[in-house]
Amino acid sequence: MYSILKTINMKNTLLNKIIPITLFIITCSFNCVTSQEIIDYFHKKNGHLLEEKINQLNKLAEGTNTFEIKDGTNLIASFYEDGKVYRKDEIYLETLNPDKISFSSKEDAIICKCKSKEQLNKRLKRFREGCVQRHIIKNNILRAYLRINFKINGDKEEFMEIMKELVVSAWTYQ
Repeated sequence: MYSILKTINMKNTLLNKIIPITLFIITCSFNCVTSQEIIDYFHKKNGHLLEEKINQLNKLAEGTNTFEIKDGTNLIASFYEDGKVYRKDEIYLETLNPDKISFSSKEDAIICKCKSKEQLNKRLKRFREGCVQRHIIKNNILRAYLRINFKINGDKEEFMEIMKELVVSAWTYQ
């Protein structure tokens, strides 16, 4: 094929541009894979890594919180008091700011803040009032908040690092 192409190209300079473009178009039409398909494949193949991270968070927050992932992008945090769930927060991970995950010695808690309104694109505009949907179970109250805090007994640095990794990995589901 290459020798035929080389012979044709030598004889006609107009074909020199048309044939490679045509071959490129034909090749692309048979091998079309979107970037989202590649990302989905990566996440399906590495789904166990997400579960490992959630298990690590659960281990670090033992006794105070439990975590689960929903749809690969939403983190559900359950808060316990006297062995019972009193609050459930749903966090759309893509809207958290990984640079604003820090430890507050004043509050003795890890603080995770949402992205600012300016940082949210049109698709995420529904989260401008808050990226944390808090549900107080006892009173059945639902409210949006711009931050969430976790009182963790385990390694706080490790917890913050895992949270940052979860936020960044959620960006690939855009």
